Amino acid sequence: MSTKSFISGVGAICLSFFFISSAHAALIGNATSINGGTLYEGLGETSPGNGVGSGRWQIGDCTFDGTSTICVLSGTYEEAADSTVSPGATGSYTMTYEYLGTLNPGIAQSIAPGSDFLSFAALGDALFTLEVIPMGGSAITTTFPADPFENSFGFAVEHDGATQVCNNLPTQFACTIANVGLNAGSSLSATAFNSFSFSIPDSVLNTSEVPLPAALPLFLAGIAGFSATARRRKRA
Repeated sequence: MSTKSFISGVGAICLSFFFISSAHAALIGNATSINGGTLYEGLGETSPGNGVGSGRWQIGDCTFDGTSTICVLSGTYEEAADSTVSPGATGSYTMTYEYLGTLNPGIAQSIAPGSDFLSFAALGDALFTLEVIPMGGSAITTTFPADPFENSFGFAVEHDGATQVCNNLPTQFACTIANVGLNAGSSLSATAFNSFSFSIPDSVLNTSEVPLPAALPLFLAGIAGFSATARRRKRA
């Protein structure tokens, strides 16, 4: 039995795996290797009795340098068939999630009572940065959120349920995003991912010296977001 969890970007709730609309994204990549983990820490109901859980969510392996916490997800990728730059091309990526201090400001909450589907309620000073290096090409760097927002990159992750573990969750609750969010002080972590995909809008690519085929239209603008799908449940 599988349990699905989902997180969308600020300002957008789209119930799909890859958060992209149909206008501006050009480079779409799918990871061929992924290094990093994820953590969701429950904060309890957003209002007493409403059944909507919330928590602090972060992605990547994290370290504190004395000033900021920096979480890193990295690996290699292949450009997707529906990408409009060089489908099938390969390269490497590094995504960082950074915030001041040690208290993660990234707050997410269920979109409905008991739901494993989440949306961000706040990011605070946190910033996602994605660096993509195509094989034989120049590095492309973009952020979420970006200014202007339409320059933000989009991404989605699916964590490996085989590595999923819940801590401090009452035994009567199954290990799910929804239940962790409802129980303050509990947490769900996973040390591996099944997939990671990203989209970079053409507005970024056009200023990054990336060669684009002149005859191909640019489409699919990324609305940053992410999801995590656990393929099986574990009890704490």
